[in-house]
Amino acid sequence: ECLRKRWTARIYGLYGPEVTADIVNGSTCHIFKCLKCRHLIQRNLLTTDQGLTGNLLKHAKVCWGKDIVKQIGGASDISEAHKAVKGFMKTGKLTVYF
Repeated sequence: ECLRKRWTARIYGLYGPEVTADIVNGSTCHIFKCLKCRHLIQRNLLTTDQGLTGNLLKHAKVCWGKDIVKQIGGASDISEAHKAVKGFMKTGKLTVYF
């Protein structure tokens, strides 16, 4: 929960709010679930770049498309990004939420 407060990048809006921690290949990881395809994305916690979102961004561009990723970047905060993504899942339109 303490780490979650530092997760302010809008890209997190494309992933489920429930993040798990697990040991994968001997490394402690946070595991994020894509809201669209349910693919699990791991972020290693034992590296110096543990706070970077590159792997989340890479998956999102392939899964959601560059346009959606760009639009999510325009959300005012992570909460608004989550709301927009939930709405998009229902209507197929993201622009009406910003």
